[in-house]
Amino acid sequence: MGKVWDALEIPWFALEGTGSLFTKVLEFWPSVLFLFVFGWGFMALRWIAMNIPFLLILWYESIKIFFDIFATVYDVVARVVNIFGGNLKLLKPWPSQDKFFGGNFIDEVNDAGTTCQNFSNWESVFSFYAGQATGGSLCPFLRYISPVPWLTDVFEPLLGWLTLNPDPEGENCKSNGDDWLCAILGTGFLVLELLVPILIVCLVFTSYKRLLLEIVYIAFDAVEFILRVVFIKLIRGAYRDFEHFRCHASDFFTKRAHWRRRRWGRSAVPKAS
Repeated sequence: MGKVWDALEIPWFALEGTGSLFTKVLEFWPSVLFLFVFGWGFMALRWIAMNIPFLLILWYESIKIFFDIFATVYDVVARVVNIFGGNLKLLKPWPSQDKFFGGNFIDEVNDAGTTCQNFSNWESVFSFYAGQATGGSLCPFLRYISPVPWLTDVFEPLLGWLTLNPDPEGENCKSNGDDWLCAILGTGFLVLELLVPILIVCLVFTSYKRLLLEIVYIAFDAVEFILRVVFIKLIRGAYRDFEHFRCHASDFFTKRAHWRRRRWGRSAVPKAS
C-alpha cells in the first residue's frame, strides 16, 4: 500500500486541493463579487470623467436652446401683455456653465483626461496613497540622491513605488487636489489589479498548499540528488549500469518521502480533512 500511495501522493494532493479550492470559492464568492463590482464601479466613474465630459456640455447646451426658444416666445407675450396694463416679468437669461454646474466644474472634468493619465495602473495609485505617509521621509531621501545617477538607479526601482514622485523638476514630493481626485478615480486599478489577485492567490495557495510544498520538497531533493550523483561520479566513480542508478534514485526519493511523512505526522494513506 505504501508504494501505491507513493505513486498517487501528488495526484491525490492535486485532487484534494481542487476540492478545497471549490469549497473556498463557494464560501468567498460574495467577497470576490463585491470587489469586482466595487472595482469596476470606480473604473466606470474614471472612464466617464476622462472620456465623456462633452455629454454634460451637450446636455447643458440642449437645455439652453429649448430655454432660449421658450424665453423668446414668453418675452414677446409678456411685452404685449405689459403694453395693455399687465405685469409679467421677463425671464432671466440661462445661467452660464460655471454658474449652472458650480464653479469651474466643467473645466476640471475636461482636464481630468489629461491630468489623470499618470494614474493608469495600481502602482501609481498605491504610490500616491503610500506617499501620504512617506512623503516627508522616503521621498526627500530619493530627491536628495537624484543628482547621483547610480544611486537613483539602485534605490528608485526599490523604493520609488512606495512614495510620491521625488523629481525636483516634477512633483517634488508634493500632491495637489487634482492628484487626490485622480487617485480616487483610480481606486478601481488598486482593487482589480492588486486586491483581487492577492485574494485569488491566497485562495489557490491555501487550497493547494500540500501539493505545492510537496513539489518544492521534491525539487530540492532532485537538486540534492543531482549534486550527489555529480559528486559520486567525480569522486567515487560512475554507476555500474543504469539499473544501479535507477535503484539508487528510487531508494533516495522513497526514503525522503517517508521521512517527510514521519516529520509531518502523516500516515502512508491520506486522512480525511
